[in-house]
Amino acid sequence: KLIAKDDKEIIRESYVNNEKLNYTLKLDLSAEKVEQLYNYMNVNNPIDQGFTILAIEEPEAHIHPSLQRQIYKEIINDSPASVLLTTHSTHIASVSPINSLVHFIRDVDGSSLVKSAANLQIPQEERDDLERYIDASRGELYFGKGVILVEGIAEEYLVPRFAEILKMPLDKYGIVICNINSTNFKPYANLLKQLGIPFVIITDGDIYEKRVVDGKEKREYHLYLKDLRENNNYGYLGYEIIFDLITGLNYASANDIPKAFNEQNDFFQQFGFFVGNHTLEVDIMEACFGNDEAKQIICNVYNGLTLGGITQKTNFKSELDEADYWKCLNKIEGKGVGKGRFSQRLASSCIELHIPEYVKDAITNICQKVNESFGVER
Repeated sequence: KLIAKDDKEIIRESYVNNEKLNYTLKLDLSAEKVEQLYNYMNVNNPIDQGFTILAIEEPEAHIHPSLQRQIYKEIINDSPASVLLTTHSTHIASVSPINSLVHFIRDVDGSSLVKSAANLQIPQEERDDLERYIDASRGELYFGKGVILVEGIAEEYLVPRFAEILKMPLDKYGIVICNINSTNFKPYANLLKQLGIPFVIITDGDIYEKRVVDGKEKREYHLYLKDLRENNNYGYLGYEIIFDLITGLNYASANDIPKAFNEQNDFFQQFGFFVGNHTLEVDIMEACFGNDEAKQIICNVYNGLTLGGITQKTNFKSELDEADYWKCLNKIEGKGVGKGRFSQRLASSCIELHIPEYVKDAITNICQKVNESFGVER
């Protein structure tokens, strides 16, 4: 229709078309020809048939973080135009609707990989949980070359320090730790999978034994493998969580997953899921069994934090020497210490002997994934 009205050949001289009649604007138009084209379109292509795109490049430059969030909420969300925004701001990303995200990653060969979250298939309540979490955590997981998902504050403090001790500092690899404060890993794993961001998961094993109490079967936790009875009537809560996650993410079917626990561990790790035996603090104590230096560091941390007296400190050391780790953890959780404070303080003095094998494996795995994906060599 536009060509039919074009007696001055403005359209034909401004565009090229292929055999499918797809028209592309020429890149070498003169300023005079551009002005003719705009004038022609103003007359023959009324504004109600057009549209506007608002494109903003990195609006966070020289702007206070709170104003960055305000820009997105008050300007971009309320704009009548379609909006394209490029940003490295965790503050802007944190308040962005998940389905609006387009994620660019540089590939090993220098090209860009582009992933969109528009087709992320998760229930609305999980989407809401994700957006609230990302808002509160300021969206850092979007900007990691790799992500370690953990379930608690202890891992958040200790895993980065463990990585430094192992000569694999996470910041140099562009790897971020995301503490989700739960074991509901699925929505986070789904999002990272959709965006093409490598990730691993570290979670507690929480071994239990099924025992009949007053005629009812119950799970008894806070046990050690040596305490389990010979009937093999035991399990790992962490393995059950990862079992459901692997099948929920369609990595494998239930029939593909081995039934034996020792085989499950190897199977889970090939997908980047690393499960301990107990909880992290107990696994740390177990890792340094028989080493006086490593145990003394734990005692020093506890002694520096507890509100208890000499007897309390002596009992803690005795229980640690006797490998009664759950009693030690009970003391850490009481007397004014807390798992968070204990882990934070331990992070400043821990050594390699404190690092459980599954945590070492997880750190090594995510660093390898980042190397393979982005060619990072440290």
